[in-house]
Amino acid sequence: MAILHVSRTVHTSSSRKAGNAQARIVYITRQSARTYDPSTRQLRYIAGDREDLVYTNQRNFPQWAKDNPHVFFRAAETYEGGKQATHTNGQRIMWEEWKVTLPRELSHAENMKLTRDIIDAMCGKNIPVVYALHDPLASDKGQQPHLHIMLSSRKTDGINRLPSQHFKRWNASDPSKGGAQKSELYAHKGMVKAWRVMLSDITNLHLEATGKKERVSPETLRSQGVKRAPEPKIGTNGGQGLKQAVRNIRARRDRQKELLATQTYWNVRKARLGFTQAMTQHEKLQAIYAARKELLTQTPQALQAVAIALRIAERQIAYKEYIARRQDERRNNATHSKYWSDLATRKKGLTPEGRIFAQSRGR
Repeated sequence: MAILHVSRTVHTSSSRKAGNAQARIVYITRQSARTYDPSTRQLRYIAGDREDLVYTNQRNFPQWAKDNPHVFFRAAETYEGGKQATHTNGQRIMWEEWKVTLPRELSHAENMKLTRDIIDAMCGKNIPVVYALHDPLASDKGQQPHLHIMLSSRKTDGINRLPSQHFKRWNASDPSKGGAQKSELYAHKGMVKAWRVMLSDITNLHLEATGKKERVSPETLRSQGVKRAPEPKIGTNGGQGLKQAVRNIRARRDRQKELLATQTYWNVRKARLGFTQAMTQHEKLQAIYAARKELLTQTPQALQAVAIALRIAERQIAYKEYIARRQDERRNNATHSKYWSDLATRKKGLTPEGRIFAQSRGR
């Protein structure tokens, strides 16, 4: 069934390592700096020297980077520094990498459309980004589609700057004299959770549009009312013990219960987003984008209302489970009562069953 896993890796000015950005770009795109032109990129993709690479692209780089992520992120490693505090420990973020799982229930073409909408939501037309869709084989021999996103939160605003100026502090009174402004969408409280919610919204929208019954939820398993341990990441060096642990967890999973939990979450979420049957896919995406931007100005009371709505959804799931258990108990009790009633009826004929019944009743 569909799952959602979102991870964010932040590379700060204090952890600067020469060539680290270039190594990550090569891993993500399977392309070195020397082969980064459109024609060569297409030939390498067709050749398929890495089977798990489905698609890679980049966008929104400033003019001085010449549409080359190697040039841009190498400059970020060189010039991003100083005393501007944009991270929890006061360090400046040079760049960040996101990894997002995609549903294996969707085809390559469908996941390509999902990738496009995710990049549109996270980067729009001004966040420099290089991204790639990978689809290797998982440990269970199924597909494992996921998206790598490497970005800088400094917005490309059309102002002609040198690389050394681009990564300086933004000048609000005269932007041409300062560096590029950092997007507020990547620097507010609860930012990672907000992106996780938005990514689940877009994923569910695509699952629903393609007629799939599976859904995903940004909440923890415990919040969803699912009583099991999360599956550990096996990775490339995972041993047999770790693989067996994953198999044991999957064997004990109540898939129907988890499916009901995610479907209930999405139904509640759609109501909060204001979806109607008459809305187009584009209009629904715009509602999702608007909800993401609202979190920049939401008050603690508004955030509390969101938490209350999620708790209501959890109680609805628990109530449905309670009703199902009661129905099962009633069916079992009815079967039990009918058995003893039949024995009591046959008692008059002194059948063997009747004698056993009489003895059990002490008669």
